[in-house]
Amino acid sequence: MRLATMEMHHRMLTEESGPELAELYPYLAALTEADRVRFLHCNKRVTFWHLQFRSGLLDEDALHRVAGAFMESAHARAYWQRAAPIQRRGVHGKRGHQFVNAMEDAFHKALRALSEPSDLVGAGA
Repeated sequence: MRLATMEMHHRMLTEESGPELAELYPYLAALTEADRVRFLHCNKRVTFWHLQFRSGLLDEDALHRVAGAFMESAHARAYWQRAAPIQRRGVHGKRGHQFVNAMEDAFHKALRALSEPSDLVGAGA
């Protein structure tokens, strides 16, 4: 099962996301082509982690680490801001709720970190 999951992950990350996909996702119509490609790539990653988590291949601690690292990217945060309502509406079961909550927690933690003054500001001055 792990090998099949890894192969699926590889295929997902190597697929191309062309402009014709915009017709399938009307909520992405306002995005530029580059932003749409980034959004779909982020969606593939999140979907993969969700499948790993639900199948037990990714435990809760690892999920929190992956989500935290993911949300360090401005593109990932932009993705989650747009996708979170859809994710919340489609969530099912305890594991699904745990997954969405972990992603939400990581998103809000990343936003707080951006708004907090750095300890390094003024250091050495």
